[in-house]
Amino acid sequence: MSKIRGFLFDKDGTILDFNSMWIPVAEELANEICNDLIDFSKLNIKEELLQSIGIVHGKVDSTGVYAHGTAEEIAEEFIKVFNRFNINYGDVENSKKCIVDKYNKIARDNNRKVIPAANLKMVFENLKKQGMYIGVSTADTEESTESCLKKLGVYHYFDFIGTDNGKFKSKPHPDLLNEFCKIYKLKPHEVAVVGDTKIDMMFAKNGKAGHAIGVLSGVGSAEELNKLADVIYPSIEYLIEYCFQ
Repeated sequence: MSKIRGFLFDKDGTILDFNSMWIPVAEELANEICNDLIDFSKLNIKEELLQSIGIVHGKVDSTGVYAHGTAEEIAEEFIKVFNRFNINYGDVENSKKCIVDKYNKIARDNNRKVIPAANLKMVFENLKKQGMYIGVSTADTEESTESCLKKLGVYHYFDFIGTDNGKFKSKPHPDLLNEFCKIYKLKPHEVAVVGDTKIDMMFAKNGKAGHAIGVLSGVGSAEELNKLADVIYPSIEYLIEYCFQ
Protein backbone atom coordinates (compact mmCIF):
# COMPACT_ATOMS: atom_id res chain seq x y z
CA MET A 1 0.00 0.00 0.00
CA SER A 2 1.05 3.60 -0.55
CA LYS A 3 1.46 5.73 2.52
CA ILE A 4 -1.90 5.73 4.31
CA ARG A 5 -2.55 7.89 7.36
CA GLY A 6 -6.29 7.49 7.77
CA PHE A 7 -9.10 4.97 7.35
CA LEU A 8 -12.66 6.09 6.63
CA PHE A 9 -15.14 3.27 7.24
CA ASP A 10 -18.72 2.80 6.17
CA LYS A 11 -20.85 1.70 9.14
CA ASP A 12 -23.64 -0.73 8.25
CA GLY A 13 -22.35 -3.93 6.68
CA THR A 14 -18.76 -2.89 7.30
CA ILE A 15 -18.46 -2.22 11.03
CA LEU A 16 -21.74 -3.76 12.14
CA ASP A 17 -23.83 -6.60 10.73
CA PHE A 18 -26.41 -5.02 8.42
CA ASN A 19 -29.20 -7.58 8.48
CA SER A 20 -29.35 -8.13 12.23
CA MET A 21 -30.34 -4.52 12.86
CA TRP A 22 -31.68 -2.95 9.70
CA ILE A 23 -33.97 -5.62 8.27
CA PRO A 24 -36.05 -5.62 11.50
CA VAL A 25 -36.10 -1.80 11.39
CA ALA A 26 -37.50 -1.79 7.85
CA GLU A 27 -40.07 -4.47 8.68
CA GLU A 28 -41.27 -2.62 11.76
CA LEU A 29 -41.41 0.70 9.90
CA ALA A 30 -43.50 -0.80 7.10
CA ASN A 31 -45.81 -2.46 9.65
CA GLU A 32 -46.34 0.80 11.56
CA ILE A 33 -47.16 2.71 8.41
CA CYS A 34 -49.57 0.00 7.29
CA ASN A 35 -51.30 0.19 10.66
CA ASP A 36 -51.80 3.92 10.09
CA LEU A 37 -53.62 3.31 6.81
CA ILE A 38 -57.29 2.52 6.28
CA ASP A 39 -58.01 -0.72 4.41
CA PHE A 40 -54.29 -1.32 3.80
CA SER A 41 -55.00 -5.07 4.05
CA LYS A 42 -56.72 -4.91 0.68
CA LEU A 43 -53.39 -4.02 -0.88
CA ASN A 44 -50.01 -5.70 -0.71
CA ILE A 45 -48.75 -2.36 0.50
CA LYS A 46 -46.16 -3.65 2.98
CA GLU A 47 -44.28 -5.53 0.28
CA GLU A 48 -44.60 -2.55 -2.04
CA LEU A 49 -43.03 -0.30 0.60
CA LEU A 50 -40.16 -2.66 1.26
CA GLN A 51 -39.50 -3.26 -2.43
CA SER A 52 -39.46 0.48 -3.09
CA ILE A 53 -36.35 0.81 -0.93
CA GLY A 54 -34.68 -2.36 -2.21
CA ILE A 55 -35.80 -5.11 0.18
CA VAL A 56 -37.22 -8.20 -1.51
CA HIS A 57 -37.97 -11.43 0.37
CA GLY A 58 -35.89 -10.25 3.33
CA LYS A 59 -32.79 -9.51 1.25
CA VAL A 60 -31.30 -6.09 0.58
CA ASP A 61 -30.44 -4.91 -2.91
CA SER A 62 -26.99 -3.31 -2.58
CA THR A 63 -27.97 -0.67 -5.15
CA GLY A 64 -31.30 0.17 -3.47
CA VAL A 65 -32.07 3.17 -1.29
CA TYR A 66 -32.05 1.16 1.92
CA ALA A 67 -28.45 0.04 1.41
CA HIS A 68 -27.05 3.55 1.29
CA GLY A 69 -29.82 6.16 1.52
CA THR A 70 -30.87 8.56 4.26
CA ALA A 71 -34.09 8.45 6.28
CA GLU A 72 -35.41 11.28 4.09
CA GLU A 73 -34.70 9.30 0.90
CA ILE A 74 -36.47 6.26 2.34
CA ALA A 75 -39.47 8.45 3.16
CA GLU A 76 -39.50 9.81 -0.40
CA GLU A 77 -39.68 6.29 -1.82
CA PHE A 78 -42.57 5.41 0.49
CA ILE A 79 -44.46 8.53 -0.61
CA LYS A 80 -44.07 7.44 -4.23
CA VAL A 81 -45.81 4.19 -3.28
CA PHE A 82 -48.64 6.13 -1.61
CA ASN A 83 -49.08 8.19 -4.77
CA ARG A 84 -49.11 5.09 -6.96
CA PHE A 85 -51.92 3.55 -4.90
CA ASN A 86 -53.76 6.85 -4.32
CA ILE A 87 -53.23 6.56 -0.58
CA ASN A 88 -53.75 9.69 1.49
CA TYR A 89 -51.04 9.85 4.16
CA GLY A 90 -51.26 13.61 4.60
CA ASP A 91 -49.43 16.33 2.68
CA VAL A 92 -45.95 15.55 1.41
CA GLU A 93 -43.93 17.44 4.02
CA ASN A 94 -45.92 16.11 6.97
CA SER A 95 -45.86 12.61 5.53
CA LYS A 96 -42.11 12.78 5.09
CA LYS A 97 -41.57 14.06 8.62
CA CYS A 98 -43.85 11.39 10.07
CA ILE A 99 -41.99 8.59 8.28
CA VAL A 100 -38.56 9.97 9.21
CA ASP A 101 -39.58 10.34 12.86
CA LYS A 102 -40.91 6.76 12.94
CA TYR A 103 -37.77 5.46 11.27
CA ASN A 104 -35.43 7.26 13.68
CA LYS A 105 -37.37 6.08 16.73
CA ILE A 106 -37.39 2.46 15.55
CA ALA A 107 -33.68 2.66 14.71
CA ARG A 108 -32.92 4.01 18.20
CA ASP A 109 -34.91 1.19 19.79
CA ASN A 110 -33.11 -1.40 17.64
CA ASN A 111 -29.61 -0.13 18.42
CA ARG A 112 -29.51 -2.59 21.29
CA LYS A 113 -29.43 -5.40 18.71
CA VAL A 114 -26.22 -4.35 16.97
CA ILE A 115 -23.82 -7.16 16.12
CA PRO A 116 -20.22 -6.48 15.01
CA ALA A 117 -19.24 -7.51 11.49
CA ALA A 118 -15.72 -8.44 12.64
CA ASN A 119 -13.39 -8.38 15.64
CA LEU A 120 -13.61 -4.61 15.80
CA LYS A 121 -11.45 -3.98 18.84
CA MET A 122 -8.58 -5.96 17.36
CA VAL A 123 -8.81 -4.07 14.07
CA PHE A 124 -9.09 -0.58 15.50
CA GLU A 125 -6.49 -1.20 18.21
CA ASN A 126 -3.99 -2.27 15.54
CA LEU A 127 -4.80 0.70 13.31
CA LYS A 128 -4.31 3.07 16.23
CA LYS A 129 -0.96 1.47 17.02
CA GLN A 130 0.01 2.27 13.43
CA GLY A 131 -0.84 5.93 14.13
CA MET A 132 -3.92 5.96 11.90
CA TYR A 133 -6.78 8.42 12.05
CA ILE A 134 -10.07 6.50 12.06
CA GLY A 135 -13.38 7.84 10.80
CA VAL A 136 -16.85 6.67 9.85
CA SER A 137 -18.97 7.94 6.96
CA THR A 138 -22.63 6.90 6.98
CA ALA A 139 -26.10 7.91 5.84
CA ASP A 140 -27.33 7.24 9.39
CA THR A 141 -27.89 10.02 11.91
CA GLU A 142 -25.20 11.21 14.31
CA GLU A 143 -27.19 10.10 17.35
CA SER A 144 -27.76 6.60 15.99
CA THR A 145 -24.16 6.24 14.79
CA GLU A 146 -22.67 7.26 18.11
CA SER A 147 -25.07 4.96 19.96
CA CYS A 148 -24.13 2.00 17.72
CA LEU A 149 -20.40 2.57 18.13
CA LYS A 150 -20.74 2.89 21.90
CA LYS A 151 -22.77 -0.33 22.14
CA LEU A 152 -20.07 -2.06 20.08
CA GLY A 153 -17.46 -0.72 22.51
CA VAL A 154 -15.40 1.05 19.82
CA TYR A 155 -16.57 4.67 19.93
CA HIS A 156 -13.35 5.85 21.59
CA TYR A 157 -11.28 4.71 18.60
CA PHE A 158 -12.99 7.14 16.23
CA ASP A 159 -11.54 10.54 15.45
CA PHE A 160 -14.28 11.47 12.99
CA ILE A 161 -18.03 10.78 12.87
CA GLY A 162 -19.41 11.73 9.46
CA THR A 163 -23.19 11.35 9.25
CA ASP A 164 -26.37 12.55 7.59
CA ASN A 165 -26.68 15.83 9.48
CA GLY A 166 -27.96 17.96 6.61
CA LYS A 167 -24.64 19.79 6.35
CA PHE A 168 -22.84 17.43 3.97
CA LYS A 169 -23.98 15.73 0.77
CA SER A 170 -24.58 12.01 0.90
CA LYS A 171 -22.23 9.39 -0.55
CA PRO A 172 -21.05 8.95 -3.25
CA HIS A 173 -20.42 12.72 -3.12
CA PRO A 174 -17.00 13.11 -1.45
CA ASP A 175 -18.07 15.75 1.11
CA LEU A 176 -17.43 13.53 4.15
CA LEU A 177 -14.05 12.39 2.83
CA ASN A 178 -13.08 15.99 2.19
CA GLU A 179 -14.14 17.00 5.70
CA PHE A 180 -12.16 14.12 7.25
CA CYS A 181 -9.09 15.26 5.30
CA LYS A 182 -9.63 18.92 6.21
CA ILE A 183 -9.87 18.30 9.95
CA TYR A 184 -6.79 16.07 10.18
CA LYS A 185 -4.74 17.75 7.45
CA LEU A 186 -4.72 14.66 5.26
CA LYS A 187 -4.43 14.42 1.50
CA PRO A 188 -7.12 12.25 -0.14
CA HIS A 189 -4.47 9.82 -1.38
CA GLU A 190 -3.47 9.29 2.28
CA VAL A 191 -6.94 7.90 3.11
CA ALA A 192 -8.26 4.37 2.59
CA VAL A 193 -12.03 4.15 2.25
CA VAL A 194 -13.57 0.86 3.41
CA GLY A 195 -17.12 -0.22 2.61
CA ASP A 196 -19.46 -2.98 1.51
CA THR A 197 -21.30 -1.36 -1.42
CA LYS A 198 -20.68 0.05 -4.86
CA ILE A 199 -21.68 3.46 -3.47
CA ASP A 200 -18.81 3.28 -0.97
CA MET A 201 -16.37 2.50 -3.77
CA MET A 202 -17.76 5.37 -5.89
CA PHE A 203 -17.37 7.61 -2.83
CA ALA A 204 -13.69 6.64 -2.64
CA LYS A 205 -13.09 7.22 -6.34
CA ASN A 206 -14.97 10.54 -6.41
CA GLY A 207 -12.86 11.76 -3.50
CA LYS A 208 -9.62 10.45 -5.04
CA ALA A 209 -8.93 8.32 -1.96
CA GLY A 210 -5.66 6.41 -1.88
CA HIS A 211 -7.42 3.06 -1.67
CA ALA A 212 -10.98 1.82 -2.18
CA ILE A 213 -11.29 -1.33 -0.07
CA GLY A 214 -14.39 -3.49 -0.47
CA VAL A 215 -15.57 -5.96 2.16
CA LEU A 216 -18.01 -8.84 1.75
CA SER A 217 -19.47 -8.60 5.26
CA GLY A 218 -22.45 -6.52 4.08
CA VAL A 219 -24.88 -6.34 1.18
CA GLY A 220 -22.46 -5.93 -1.74
CA SER A 221 -21.24 -8.85 -3.83
CA ALA A 222 -17.71 -9.46 -5.07
CA GLU A 223 -18.93 -8.98 -8.63
CA GLU A 224 -20.37 -5.53 -7.83
CA LEU A 225 -17.41 -4.37 -5.77
CA ASN A 226 -14.77 -5.68 -8.14
CA LYS A 227 -15.63 -3.05 -10.74
CA LEU A 228 -14.41 -0.20 -8.52
CA ALA A 229 -12.55 -1.63 -5.52
CA ASP A 230 -8.75 -1.75 -5.46
CA VAL A 231 -8.95 -4.84 -3.28
CA ILE A 232 -11.75 -6.92 -1.69
CA TYR A 233 -11.58 -8.73 1.66
CA PRO A 234 -14.09 -10.94 3.50
CA SER A 235 -14.22 -8.43 6.38
CA ILE A 236 -12.23 -5.60 7.90
CA GLU A 237 -10.25 -8.07 10.00
CA TYR A 238 -8.18 -8.77 6.89
CA LEU A 239 -6.93 -5.18 6.88
CA ILE A 240 -4.47 -6.12 9.58
CA GLU A 241 -3.15 -9.22 7.84
CA TYR A 242 -2.78 -7.67 4.40
CA CYS A 243 -2.16 -3.97 4.93
CA PHE A 244 0.68 -4.06 7.39
CA GLN A 245 2.87 -6.96 6.41
